[in-house]
Amino acid sequence: MYLDQAEAALREQMDTPGLARTLARRAIARRLLGKYQASLDDGLEALSISDQNEDLRTTKLRRLRAIGMSLYHLGRLNEAIEKFRQSLEVLLSIGELTNSALAQMELGMCLRSAGNFRLALEQYEKALAYWRKVNNTTACQSF
Repeated sequence: MYLDQAEAALREQMDTPGLARTLARRAIARRLLGKYQASLDDGLEALSISDQNEDLRTTKLRRLRAIGMSLYHLGRLNEAIEKFRQSLEVLLSIGELTNSALAQMELGMCLRSAGNFRLALEQYEKALAYWRKVNNTTACQSF
């Protein structure tokens, strides 16, 4: 995988911002391939690097969501819910409404899987209200 080669080169060059971005991308690729533990490991390392570098703060939110999805697929619902809540809190505080709606949908999915249907519905309804407001009919069809 090219991302493995990029990771090795970035480690050798000690390019931590590039390494964090590459690990985050590889985490997504691995999750989509069903390699959830490897995805989680990459996401956690990318998050750790992001925590040490203020310039990577904005991309930290994507890493939290990616980690949440890996935890969800591993059946670690409570941890996934916490990551989505952390991401959502920051997204809302900085006015990132589109990404907030995506995080609300993912949080709703985890809450539903955990059996908390009332809270899941609340998250879905908040996301749906946003998608309707911006007239995103594709996202509305997801409900």
